[in-house]
Amino acid sequence: KLVVHSDGNRSMVIRCGADPRKVKVIYLWADVNKITPATEPPPLRSKYKNKFIVSFAGVMHYPQGLDVVIEAARLLKEHKDILFMLVGDGPVKNRLIRKCKEYGLKNVIFLPFQPKDKYIEILQASNISLVTLRKEYKQPVVPSKLMEIMAAGCPVILSVPELSDAVKIVKKAQCGICVPPETPEKLAEAILTLYEKRQLAKIMGLRGRKFAEENFSLKKAVNDYEKVLFTLISR
Repeated sequence: KLVVHSDGNRSMVIRCGADPRKVKVIYLWADVNKITPATEPPPLRSKYKNKFIVSFAGVMHYPQGLDVVIEAARLLKEHKDILFMLVGDGPVKNRLIRKCKEYGLKNVIFLPFQPKDKYIEILQASNISLVTLRKEYKQPVVPSKLMEIMAAGCPVILSVPELSDAVKIVKKAQCGICVPPETPEKLAEAILTLYEKRQLAKIMGLRGRKFAEENFSLKKAVNDYEKVLFTLISR
């Protein structure tokens, strides 16, 4: 048996010669019992209570193409209550910080990698969370952070290639907005849409949570793997 984490990956390995009967899709998972929507405003909200928080949390490396976030922040700098929160570390972080200084941006803050509990709090406090990839990454990859964003009940904006199965998941769940990668104007426009339509953003977050509960729980993944293993040993 071959287990892959999305339908696009299944198609890819079949094109490479795998027997379709042996290829099973099992989604990546998130701890949906620990990563949940906030039942009350998280502590981070008291510090940024009047801000509309747009977060990115994860590795800051070349594949993520985070320049698009800085450029979108530049386009939205007149909206004083929109705050871009970039959380994590990586080889391009210092360059991104320098770029913000060059642009004189006051609407972007950088935080280091956080403990798991703080990371969950950031997702819960965010009005939007971002998933980005450069346009040359045309594999059907699904960034694992997407599952955690959805589990937290946070609406997502994807700035990734159309071939990514993340796009299919977000469209199926109706839990966010998809824009082409490396298009800061489109990203800024999507952010403004949810900034102006807070109820829509809330509904998208709830849809994402429901989809995560039904598809991304560890329990479901374990059950699916167990079925694959029992199929093998019962032959």
